[in-house]
Amino acid sequence: MEDRMEAGVSVRSEGRVEVQAPRLGRFTPCVRAGSVVVAADVIGHLRVLGRAVAVVLPAEVGGRVERLVTVARDTPVEYGETLLALAPMDDVGAVGGGGVAIAEESELGPGEELLRSPIEGQFYRRPAPEEPPYLEEGAAIAAGSVLGLVEVMKFFHPVRFERVGQWSLVRFLVDEGAAVDSGAPLAVIRKLSSGAGD
Repeated sequence: MEDRMEAGVSVRSEGRVEVQAPRLGRFTPCVRAGSVVVAADVIGHLRVLGRAVAVVLPAEVGGRVERLVTVARDTPVEYGETLLALAPMDDVGAVGGGGVAIAEESELGPGEELLRSPIEGQFYRRPAPEEPPYLEEGAAIAAGSVLGLVEVMKFFHPVRFERVGQWSLVRFLVDEGAAVDSGAPLAVIRKLSSGAGD
């Protein structure tokens, strides 16, 4: 498992929380505005002396990401510099633990289905922090496509798409580094019409 470091926090008015860099380094976020995060979630990676360390939220901290100070990769940050701001959990809709948005079958559009995690662990959309994601939202997917990795005890298990036919990736339901349970929804996929009466 990768090295981890807890972020610093500063509570502002109305329960807003500013999440701060735990050390001097170069920060790459792995959450986006609107994401829901809870304690122990990875919010990004901090490169310190050439080594990448996962930055996690400390205990009892969580909320919706209101603002990211940077969305760029490898942004230089000072110790204590604000990385992102969180709205209180009271302002957040229904979410599961680990930054996982709850999706019900009834919320899916025509031809949409849920793609679920095969095992419990931490979900990553990219092969390494500095690498691009395996797939972007909106991409076409086919049998054998890798959508991400689930890490369990330092072993990375690929999440492969195993269905036949033509499909597209509508959206991910989990953030980079989020903890997921076996069977938890990872993404919404849509079957594409083949024009042959699908």
